Amino acid sequence: RAAIFPVRGTFLDFYRLMPQYLWEKEFQQMQAAEIDSIFILAVGRLEANPAEPHGYGYSLSCDGLLYPSALVSCSPAAGDRLGMILGLASQYGMQVYIGSLQTASDWTTGLEFAALRYYNNAVASEILDIYSAYGATLAGWYSNQEIWMNWAKYYGPTTYYGTLLLRDFVADMKALDGSKIVTSAPVFKKDPNGSMPGLTPAELQSVMTDFLNTTQQDRIMPQDGIGAGAGAPPLSEIGSYFSAAQAAAAATGKVLWSTLEVFTANGGDS
Repeated sequence: RAAIFPVRGTFLDFYRLMPQYLWEKEFQQMQAAEIDSIFILAVGRLEANPAEPHGYGYSLSCDGLLYPSALVSCSPAAGDRLGMILGLASQYGMQVYIGSLQTASDWTTGLEFAALRYYNNAVASEILDIYSAYGATLAGWYSNQEIWMNWAKYYGPTTYYGTLLLRDFVADMKALDGSKIVTSAPVFKKDPNGSMPGLTPAELQSVMTDFLNTTQQDRIMPQDGIGAGAGAPPLSEIGSYFSAAQAAAAATGKVLWSTLEVFTANGGDS
């Protein structure tokens, strides 16, 4: 019998340098579990660079980059991992969503916003050109900066800097190819923490409705609470929060998924 709430996708990170044959086994196992969507956590990252030619102070780093890029003067040590994943996804009938660049330090300072927007756009444009043969396999983009709905309530869901950062990312990705889906995985807490306010389900619905109307992302995938840590809604109340999120998605014509967080691997594993 089909699951009422099927597990449709999974995030991929690359802290383990596995050879392709092991990645193929991963894809075989994912296919057996009926997973059809792959979210690459991040395609690369920024690094501090006072000599960056546009005056942003940060540029694209070769470290952690998943594909050979003309935007840097070096080649990734692990080769073309993005091409490998797209090839396996195509072979096993899955779709891939590519994560945006990570910042060199805490993204919430705002110091990297200009560089992040410029290089995300440049990288996405290059990827669409290099991997055009993968067509629908390259289904879209994932914004990996974790935006807290609690802070959207505090600053205002239409003026919060995280909202505006995501709004610009969505607009830029849609300008490159309007057929590609853009998504994010925000976080919310029930309880307040210092100056950060708590959220009731009704408040989450209101904040998320304004947030979705402003960002115009296609899909929103709230995290289930593990990432929020202390203060997250208890399991007995999670349903009311996701009902509120679904109401916000329905009101704005967007799609709601849930990000179910599990942590099973040691980052030091090889």
